[in-house]
Amino acid sequence: MTADKADKSVYANLLKKITDGTVEPYICMIALTLETVGKKERLEHRANYSLDLQFSDISTNTSKVEMRVAVGPEESSRPTMTEPLSRKFELAYKLGFKVLAMTNFGTPRVRDVPESAIVIPDDYWEYAERLSECSDFIESLECGRYNYNLLVKKLGLRIPVFKLEKFISTKDKKAFSNAVAEWADGDSLAAHYAYNNDYFCTNDQGKSAGTKSVFHRDNIGLLSDKFAIRVVTANELSSLLGN
Repeated sequence: MTADKADKSVYANLLKKITDGTVEPYICMIALTLETVGKKERLEHRANYSLDLQFSDISTNTSKVEMRVAVGPEESSRPTMTEPLSRKFELAYKLGFKVLAMTNFGTPRVRDVPESAIVIPDDYWEYAERLSECSDFIESLECGRYNYNLLVKKLGLRIPVFKLEKFISTKDKKAFSNAVAEWADGDSLAAHYAYNNDYFCTNDQGKSAGTKSVFHRDNIGLLSDKFAIRVVTANELSSLLGN
């Protein structure tokens, strides 16, 4: 939310509702993870991404070999919060904000988020399935992670990082950066739906991205019809809560 979209009394009211326990506030790990990487660095960060495989519980008999394989990003692929984001997160954490877990397979999680801040639902797999269902629907509207996946296929991202400047256009770099932001928006909304939260509060109405934004009024209408998701601005939420 941005302060220029609502007067100070609106945020003062929301702050009061949070501190008195009327509102339980959440933010999403995926937004913290994807948007902490600077816009100009997002393509290079993705190109540097690599998986780490760990094998354990190996057993053998005469006919077969059984083992457990853990797949995840290498530690070097995990981004660190920028100083401005870290300060804002620390303030939010002190206010009682909880972080909704990511379910994306193999996607790096941002460092600096304490385990005590992360919400792990009792039925994690039900949460993951609900998140996936909503995220897939958002992608079917050609927003959320839709353009990100298209650009990953188009650009390949398997060439050496030092060749990115030579082989990938400025236009595609900007498009990739914007696609990461749209992915974060779409999966953040899906996470709030999966966790059964009452409202998703944002002042983003998709004006710059148009129908490619999950927050465009047409897309929100479709999501509301299918999933009963309620997306509200800070002003609207403050009014709903009353003084």
